Formats: sequence, structure tokens, C-alpha cells
Amino acid sequence: MKLIPRLMLLIGILASGTVLDQGTKMLAKQKLSGGQSYSYFFDSFRLQYSENRGAFLSMFDNIPDPMGSIVLAFVPSVILILLLIYMIASKKMTSVYFIALALIFTCGVNNVFGRIVNHRMVIDFMSFSVGPFFRFTGILNFADIYGTAGVIILFLTAVFERKPDNTSKAGGGGH
Repeated sequence: MKLIPRLMLLIGILASGTVLDQGTKMLAKQKLSGGQSYSYFFDSFRLQYSENRGAFLSMFDNIPDPMGSIVLAFVPSVILILLLIYMIASKKMTSVYFIALALIFTCGVNNVFGRIVNHRMVIDFMSFSVGPFFRFTGILNFADIYGTAGVIILFLTAVFERKPDNTSKAGGGGH
């Protein structure tokens, strides 16, 4: 995939993900921060406001500042810069692989942005379960869904990607 199409695709994914993520976080803060929650489909999908001062499933939320801010904003920012450089510099990246990385990049950018703007805190507001008994996600936001989709695409690509055939062509005699 050539550089200009890659950059346009990255900008599109990043822009759509940012509008969706930041817009829904703003709505969640306005509509759900009073403590109310909404349950749908026999409690398989729930909207409820949460402020996460940690990482995934509130990991590292007990690290005091300034170390907590370094761990949760600065380190991920460095990783995101390195990911962006890799995405731009790689010349043999497939479109599917690039899209997966762009989704993960969008997740990271939006969550780091939230941590910087909201003093280390990210707004989460959705959780999923199998009925009322087995809640299989923590509370998350749309950036997290973008990141999860990117990881799933990477996994599926790794599992189902065809490996190049290294056998010689018929009648080629081992060139």
C-alpha cells in the first residue's frame, strides 16, 4: 500500500474514531454521570457512567501522580509515536494489517487524549454480558472497541493468512 493512500486511510479512521469516541464520551458524561444506568436486551448491553483512572480493567489506578501520569499517558504516547512511524515507514504492509494497526492507534490516541485532558481519567460507559449472569467486559468506550477490533483483525489475519508457497514451479527443476 502506497504512502498517500495509507495516510488518507489513517486520517479517515482516526477522524471517525475520534468523533465517535469523544462525542459519545461527552454524551455519557451529560446523560449518565448522575448515577443512572440503562439496560437493554435482558441486560446483555448496559450503559452506565464510569471514570477510569487506570488502564485496562483499572490496572495501575492506585499509582500516585506524577508516576501514574507517566505510566498511563507518557509511556503510551511514546509507543503510539513508534507505532505511527512503523505504519508510515513500512513498505510491505497489507491494507488489512494497516487497518488493524490504525484501529489500535486510534484507540490509543483517544484514550491518551482523555487522560491528558481529564487529568488521567478516561470516561467509560458500555458493558456487555451474556444475560444478567455473565458480564464479560469491564466498562468501556468506543475507542476500546476500535482497539479490540484491531486486535481481532490482527489475530484473524495471523490465523488465516496464506503462507507463500516455496515449492518450485512444475517442470522448473529447482531454479
